[in-house]
Amino acid sequence: ALDRMPAPAPQPLPTLTSALRALVEKNPDDAQLRGDYAQVLAFFRAYDEREHTASAEAALAAESAPTDARLQVLAANTQTDDLNERRRFLEAAVKADPTYAPARLALADHEMDRGHPERVQPLLAPILEQDDGRAVPGARLLLARAAEALGERARAHALVEEAFRQQPRVPRVVRVAAAASRQMGRDQEAMDRMRVVLALRYDDTNTRRQLASMLADAGKVDAAEREYAKLTDLNPFDNGSRVRLAELKAANGAVEEATALFTEAKALSPDEPEVYEREGRALLAAGQREPALAAFERSLQLRPQNPGLKEALRTLKGESESAGTQYLVDAKPLSKEAEGYMNEDALYLIDNTYVRVQKSGLSSRMQQMAVRVFNQRGVDAFRSVPITYSPDRQEVRVLRARVTKPDGSVVDSYGDADRNINEPWTGMYYDARARVLSFPSLAAGDTLELTYRLDDTAQDNLLSDYWGDVESVQGVYPKVRFQYVVDMPKERPLYWNKSRLAGVEQQQESPESGRTVYRFGAKHVSKVVPEPGMPGWAEVAQNLHISTYKTWDQVGHYWWGLVRDQLQPNAELKTTVDQVLTGVDRKDQLAVVRAIYSFVVTNTRYVALEFGIHGFKPYRVDRVLARRFGDCKDKASLIHSMLKVAGVDSRLVLLRMRNLGSLDAEPASLAAFNHAIAYVPKFDLYLDGTAEFHGAKELPSADRVANVLVVDPNGTSNFLTTPEAKADDNKTTLAMDVALRPDGGADVKGQSSVSGQSAPDYRRAYRPESTRKSTFERAWAQSFPGLTVREVKLSDTTRLDDDVSLDFAMGIPRYAEVLPGGSLRFLPFGTGRTYQQAYASLAERRFDLVMQSPWVNTFKLRYTLPGGYTVTELPQAVEETTKFGHVKLSYRVENGALVADGEVALSVARIKADEYPQFREFLGRVDRAFGRRILLQGPGQKTASR
Repeated sequence: ALDRMPAPAPQPLPTLTSALRALVEKNPDDAQLRGDYAQVLAFFRAYDEREHTASAEAALAAESAPTDARLQVLAANTQTDDLNERRRFLEAAVKADPTYAPARLALADHEMDRGHPERVQPLLAPILEQDDGRAVPGARLLLARAAEALGERARAHALVEEAFRQQPRVPRVVRVAAAASRQMGRDQEAMDRMRVVLALRYDDTNTRRQLASMLADAGKVDAAEREYAKLTDLNPFDNGSRVRLAELKAANGAVEEATALFTEAKALSPDEPEVYEREGRALLAAGQREPALAAFERSLQLRPQNPGLKEALRTLKGESESAGTQYLVDAKPLSKEAEGYMNEDALYLIDNTYVRVQKSGLSSRMQQMAVRVFNQRGVDAFRSVPITYSPDRQEVRVLRARVTKPDGSVVDSYGDADRNINEPWTGMYYDARARVLSFPSLAAGDTLELTYRLDDTAQDNLLSDYWGDVESVQGVYPKVRFQYVVDMPKERPLYWNKSRLAGVEQQQESPESGRTVYRFGAKHVSKVVPEPGMPGWAEVAQNLHISTYKTWDQVGHYWWGLVRDQLQPNAELKTTVDQVLTGVDRKDQLAVVRAIYSFVVTNTRYVALEFGIHGFKPYRVDRVLARRFGDCKDKASLIHSMLKVAGVDSRLVLLRMRNLGSLDAEPASLAAFNHAIAYVPKFDLYLDGTAEFHGAKELPSADRVANVLVVDPNGTSNFLTTPEAKADDNKTTLAMDVALRPDGGADVKGQSSVSGQSAPDYRRAYRPESTRKSTFERAWAQSFPGLTVREVKLSDTTRLDDDVSLDFAMGIPRYAEVLPGGSLRFLPFGTGRTYQQAYASLAERRFDLVMQSPWVNTFKLRYTLPGGYTVTELPQAVEETTKFGHVKLSYRVENGALVADGEVALSVARIKADEYPQFREFLGRVDRAFGRRILLQGPGQKTASR
């Protein structure tokens, strides 16, 4: 008997891709072989698309064979994301072989796509000169497109007709000729040419669809129906043609056939709202009202964000009110209550919001405001009202916009403009726009009433099923009535910051089955008067923060799922990490972190392309690296991915910048954050990739004492507050040797060292070597007019993790005051200090004072006295320590030289409002201590001059 042997282990079957990969590994220098491998990869998509293997292999092949035009074109064709790289390879192909027609044609096509039709003619001329361009029919057609784009329509049509005469049996040429005929209004000729295309390519569904549409428009219904029927035969899943055929049947009396076709379409796409809407419109036109209403209602169930259909259905049913109108507030009864606010610039009679949220998280918002303006400042503030929206995903409808005059007359006219909200000066670009309503008739004493709807019209929610909002209850103008209403599906609970809503009434009700309405309201809401240095708005004004998330883990889990595929490193990123860490001890992880952080902040510019989901989702890290620009989340992702390649554990962090004010830990929400950074747990180190000129240890003050969500890939995300810097982290030292002259002038040599928050400003200001002297001179000229800077030397400003050190020499013509009799009087620390003016200029405060960061400044000035001069009297030493900081000033004569030592520190960056008077007095004492002068007695003088 035979013994039973182990079953053979399963082995993967060889494929063309695996065979080519093995050959490439054996012959890594064979560019042609690598090109074939890249072409097969691109065709079969046989790779993890996060790694972009096809484009990477094609690029390697092209770069190893720069004279091979075919490989350059292949590399360009696989570069679908980076258009600059595509152009580079196409230009390399033309340079490698100027006679290679595919390269010229591809580059000309690229120029057309990038909006440069004027560049097409020179590229295509050599192709058209060979056999009149017959070998490359696409060249003449592309030249025709360029002529059309340049406004030369007659020439464009002539080129198309010439191509058609030369090659009347090439489907592509005939197709373009048919389009040209249609453009010129020669419909019969266009349809004849389309039939030629179909005779050449029976399965050309696009041309057949165009022919069917033209036949229907021409009233040739039977012929159109035949073409649509052929389309459904060619592709049984072509629901567009099936629905259009059904519409034609219904419009021409064949309602039963139309109903059967709509039934087929719904069976094929049971969750497609457009099918039901088009069925409803077709049946309504055919007089089938009840089935039409049923179809409309089903469409709205599938896609509630269809404001046009909602209004149509409401009209058909005879309903007088649209959703939310029952929550509108009448402004007239509130006018009398406005009389107590006559001293204000403006007053909100009504600030009212109604939001109806669907299960998907998409919503419809109705905004109502009624504002009484009392003076010109109020008029200027409300002369125009911007409404921000995303044109591709939202629709704005103005329901009421009018101005009521004091005599009761009403002006309904208003201006309506649309503008982008890009901020190119900060590198911010958005797909959102602002619809700006202007009211030129608005004058003091008028009441402005504005009601509008902002409806989500997209079928999908970019943020999964999340919905959240942060709404200001208080503002810079008082409000007679505030109301915020959220209409939610019953199964979607809401969470909000209940502890922050003192004085705001909160109610829940269920006016209809399956819905819950949350109402928040307040009467006579006071205004907030801003003052400089106050905490962020969320801390000084009452806000309603509302969200569908219950926990921060849910927020972190969603956001990590959104971004993780963008973090996949490719070969170029891994190579870049190796280059960045050349000469760095990889066992020293802190050195690795610093090197990678320095690379990102130095070699990537801040440019934010906040288009669609990319307002929340970073671009792929390999694209960020290749383009050398990105926004905060792009740079944080690049830091994270590079650290991962280097073997350093890090986290992505969502951050709410300090200037917005801190929020409570409840509710969990995406709406809370406006920034993204990275975090290295091992060193408790936060890294802001947008902080140009900052070292890894110099977290910007805007990121300190800020709410953050540290996102853990394993599912646990922590809502924290970033730490404040210590005073010693932000230290500036100044040492000067001052050689005084009897005329009051001085020759000064000095050294300064700067660390922490001020260091980036020095690196930025002194980066250009050619302007260092002038920069230094401007900085000191206010203290010492007429000075002459002889020398300025700085440490390497590109070494971001080093403190900035500065050596200087200058001549000052009037350092000391010359008194009658020749005595000299001067401030021992060079100049006085105005800390009180800089940090506590207000006599009193209502809110806490928030400064950038704690800091320490130290001074050491050594004076060489003119011959025969002596110090008459030294100021009294000062030493004081308070809860806010400390000051130490001392003076001594040492080996005939006068030495002044000083140190001032602010140990806290936030001063409570009730402690502000003490803080202000402390700074006043510091200023006065620095203001004490020293008197030098000249030769032969017995007493001090005063």
